Order: sequence, then C-alpha cells, then structure tokens
Amino acid sequence: MKERGRPEEPLGQERRLRPEGRLRPEGQQGPEVPEGPQGSDGRPGPEGPQGPDGRPGPQEPLEPAGGAPLDWVEQTLGEILHTPPLSLAEILEARERRAETQRQIRKRQEGTLICLTLNIAGAVKSAPAFLQPFQEGKRRILAQLRREPAEILACQERHEKTGDELYLLTNLEERTAKERMVAIEEGFPLGRLLDIDVIGRDGRPISRRQLGLPPRRCLVCGELAAACARSQRHSIQALLRCTLERIDGYFSGDRTALPPL
Repeated sequence: MKERGRPEEPLGQERRLRPEGRLRPEGQQGPEVPEGPQGSDGRPGPEGPQGPDGRPGPQEPLEPAGGAPLDWVEQTLGEILHTPPLSLAEILEARERRAETQRQIRKRQEGTLICLTLNIAGAVKSAPAFLQPFQEGKRRILAQLRREPAEILACQERHEKTGDELYLLTNLEERTAKERMVAIEEGFPLGRLLDIDVIGRDGRPISRRQLGLPPRRCLVCGELAAACARSQRHSIQALLRCTLERIDGYFSGDRTALPPL
C-alpha cells in the first residue's frame, strides 16, 4: 500500500499540513485528530505487532480470497460498504440540524456564511478517508480568506457520523465569496468532493446560476451531476470508488490516476 502523504504543491505562502493534522483558526477549540497509538510513557507506539527483538513488526494486510493484498482503495471501499448506513431519519435530522446551525450563527452576527461539507454518495458519511479531503478543503478556504483579506467573524466545526461540517461567518461580500468558493471547488482534484455553500446576508444561498457559472459535473462520467443523480445512472459503489481513487491519487501524489476535472 502506498505511503499516504500529500504531494508537494505550494499554495502561496501557506504552510502545508500532514494529512493526519487538523487546521483550525487561531483560538478555535475542538478535538485533536490523534496521529497514532501511544505507549504507557505517552510516546507514539508501534504501528503494528512487535517482533522478537521488540521492534515494530509488519502490519498484516487485508487479503482477498486469492491471497494478494488489497490496495488502499479496494480495502477502504470494502470497509465503507460494510459500515452500517445512516437511517433516513438520521439523514433528515442532520439536514435540519445544519439549517438550524446556520440560522443561529447568522442570528448572532451579520455577515456572509460559508458552509463546507463533503459530496459523499450513499448513507455512510463518516470515515477516516473522508476527513482528509475535508481538512484540505478547510485549509484552502481559510487560505483564500486570508488572501482577500477577509475577517472571520465566527467559526464552528463538527465531526459527526452524519459527516464533517465547517461554518465560517465572514465579512466578505457574498457574490465575491461564492466566486472564490467555486474557484476552490473547480480548481484542484479534490474540489469535486467539496460542497461549499455560501449564504447571503438575507439568509438565501448564492447559486452558481446567479453568477452565470456552469453547473457541477458528475464525478464518474463528467456529464451534468444533477442529471446523473436524478436518473441514478451510477451505482453507489461506483461513485464511492471514484471518490476514493481521487483521494488516493491526490494524497499519494499520483496525479496520473486522476480523471480530468
């Protein structure tokens, strides 16, 4: 299995984080993502079973019936497909909770609200593999706001089994904010996995159509995403496999494995 590190791709003067790291605005509180198991002395523990000399031994790869080790995409896909799915009630409750969070943030202070979630097919919305593109999307949004420059008036972040969520209230003009967020969604390989909504000061979302921007394309075939979703042209498994291939290609540095944007 390939080493899962981010490729060297400078973004202005921004500091690149390891995939396991968490980027938070200064002063923002929240749980840290652990980097690995710890021993009794608090230091990082071995990543696998120990050999007779006390050194970390090799990890035992998950193997299919034929005996060949599964690659990361297929292994992760299998884990997701065997994860208990969310119920319809849980999905609807999460949708209402996100809407209420948006209302509460806007009620406390006026501004343009930027909301980041992920486009993940199916009823499993939380997995370690999904946290990496979420963190990269968050990093790019914060970097763009610093470049404007724009002030962050409020920030809230949640990591639930219904998905990862980021809310940023900013003083950036709403149409400018939408243009910048669309540029992020379209500007790098993981952007297709990001769902960045911009809520105007009147509480209404700013659409691509309002700005004369093209609609989003399907992750699998490149046709209009809305048309493929309505006709259910692609299976959940096919959509998840494309999602994981894109994540794997980006963080391993294998750009040739990525389909064109």
